[in-house]
Amino acid sequence: MKNLMESEQRMKIIVLAVLAALILGFEPFQTGFDLKGHLGWVTSHTSAEVIKATPDNSFVGYALRFASPSDHSYFDRYPLFFSAISRAILSPFENDLRHWIYLSRLYMDLLFLASLFYAYLITGHFLEDHLKRWSVVLLSFSGLYFLKYKAMLHYDQPAILGMLGLMNGIFLMEKTGNRKPFFRWAFIAPLMGRGYASLFLLVLYFGFKLVLNFRSIERCFEYLKLALFSLIPSGLICTLFLGYNILTEARIRNIPVSEVSIVKSAISRLGVEKFENPVQENNVQWSTFLFEQGKRLERHISPHLLGKSTGYILLFLIVLWIVYSQRKKCFSDLKNPQILFMILSGFFWILPMKRLAATHDYTTMYYFGLTIGIYILILKPISKPRIVFALSLLLFALSLNKVMRDQRKDLAKKNALGDEFHEIRQRLGGKDFLIYPEQGHANLLPGRPYILGFYFFDQKLTYDKGSSDFILSNKKLDLRPVFEGKSLFLYSAKEI
Repeated sequence: MKNLMESEQRMKIIVLAVLAALILGFEPFQTGFDLKGHLGWVTSHTSAEVIKATPDNSFVGYALRFASPSDHSYFDRYPLFFSAISRAILSPFENDLRHWIYLSRLYMDLLFLASLFYAYLITGHFLEDHLKRWSVVLLSFSGLYFLKYKAMLHYDQPAILGMLGLMNGIFLMEKTGNRKPFFRWAFIAPLMGRGYASLFLLVLYFGFKLVLNFRSIERCFEYLKLALFSLIPSGLICTLFLGYNILTEARIRNIPVSEVSIVKSAISRLGVEKFENPVQENNVQWSTFLFEQGKRLERHISPHLLGKSTGYILLFLIVLWIVYSQRKKCFSDLKNPQILFMILSGFFWILPMKRLAATHDYTTMYYFGLTIGIYILILKPISKPRIVFALSLLLFALSLNKVMRDQRKDLAKKNALGDEFHEIRQRLGGKDFLIYPEQGHANLLPGRPYILGFYFFDQKLTYDKGSSDFILSNKKLDLRPVFEGKSLFLYSAKEI
């Protein structure tokens, strides 16, 4: 028994080392932001917030810094820990933001690796063979969205890690009766990035338990008491940190609480006001939204190597396999409330938050419980775990390589833009200048409206050309240049 446990520990370390080598080794040396899509927009936006999560700002970052504090825009609306910790880790590289960008990608890769480990722990509640467990993890996380967005600096990756930890804590509590891991994660998970998604997980869990035990008043009372000491305090903690961010923004900008960007964003997310863009408004209509979610799930379920239109085919084959392999027992695992809880966990978060999910395809990652549950059902009856593990590892590695190969296509252009910003910062010399973006901050580099908030985190933007020190443009102007590149041009405003 002791030798078996030692063997499993060695295998765990070996697999984690192999995965770390794959994930970090395939990561391209990218020192600039992506040119389009969420990889460009969200990464530069989050980076702009994280780099400003300083003690001077009470650790609440924001995207754009203007000459007038009242104009500072888009403040962090999540608990400050992810931003503050990320900045503390990356702050030694603020003198060369090219290294900051690359190391932030490796940092997020490590969070992704931690998510794989906690997914492995979850599979241990359903499967005994450690090779089967790793196979479930590799297949579950080899879809497009996990591999495409794993290195993107954003608030959802830590939130998913927190949800995986909480889910494991729930299963541990049910298996052993030990509530410490559950309470630990019930309080930690909501504080990790967009961690309030964990509150939905707790609501689903307690809802399940009340429905399953509705005939036992004593059991229902026990779960209500557990909810009282976990869900309610966690919700209050999230509310307190949200209030802290709102008050911090109001103080920094010197505006009423009702006018802060965090409140306006919440109103938009909750659907109190319609989107101004008719395309966005159409995307949140239930028929359009559910159709798009179905398309995303197709890519999420199947390993990315298999390409488009394989998800539904794979799902059909999965059902046939489960029925064939387990026959009379084919629905026994599906009736397992823990499996159902996992499968439904993503839907219970995504559907209420459709106004967020509709325009952000990376939220598909929250369906992690669906893929873990499905692959547990597939692999449980398999009798040759070594072969399955080898194939799963190969699929994961090739899917990862396919995604990274796509991301390397414009690598030279991404890095060249990072080099131009670096050269501009060198010319500015780190002084607190006023910079006038000739085409506006949102149009200077289309698809990356907050990128200037990152590269000029220690400078200020202004739309008063007369008071500015420098003019930044994406095309040549009839002025004496301070810097000329292929994409960016910097001019001294004092020579106008």
